Amino acid sequence: QQQNNMKAAIATGTENIDQYIHVKEDWPKPTLATAVDGKTGKLVSKLPNERHLIVKVLACALAPGDCRLFSGKTDLVQLPKWGRPYVIGSDLCGIVEEISSDEPYFQVGDKIIARFDEPQPHGMCAEYACVKARFSEKCPASIPATQACTLPASAAAARLIAQTLVKPDSRVLLLGASGGLGTFVCQYAKLYGASYLAATTTQTELVQSLGVDRVIDYRTEN
Repeated sequence: QQQNNMKAAIATGTENIDQYIHVKEDWPKPTLATAVDGKTGKLVSKLPNERHLIVKVLACALAPGDCRLFSGKTDLVQLPKWGRPYVIGSDLCGIVEEISSDEPYFQVGDKIIARFDEPQPHGMCAEYACVKARFSEKCPASIPATQACTLPASAAAARLIAQTLVKPDSRVLLLGASGGLGTFVCQYAKLYGASYLAATTTQTELVQSLGVDRVIDYRTEN
């Protein structure tokens, strides 16, 4: 494998995974100055005035956004500007391998989590990825990469929801608490001062372990 190439999982079509998801051994490796144009396979310049990191990927997460993009039904909003093929995967955990000269926060060797450049969930399921520093955060070494890669999008969205809606001594009802977003909202709601938290779920033990005061199994209780 050439130094400028890498292994990557790419989507060449829609809906049929067996037919349209492939692993390429010679996908162009991104650099700080360039990104891969999926349509031509060539390296193109990135936007200036944006700090980027080159990350060696340890684990990648797939989310509902990936499924929507692969369905072909959200192309107008989510499809990368160059179209298909594109590298799949929306969130990652990895090790920083290269930083720009003016990077003030991250260092080479940092274990980080990072999410896609919204609203387009792609680019992470490869040996290397180029991510925006503002969509990245350092990750504790104690969190396994396979768990950490699930954090960026869901945890960030949950934090924004809790910061915006939960006030000190709020009484909160959360509908659907055991999903990727709901589990984080439970914890952030308590962190931001909710005095009482009720939640609906079918996974009662899981949600109780997150500090919810009242767990409602909607299959048996109205």
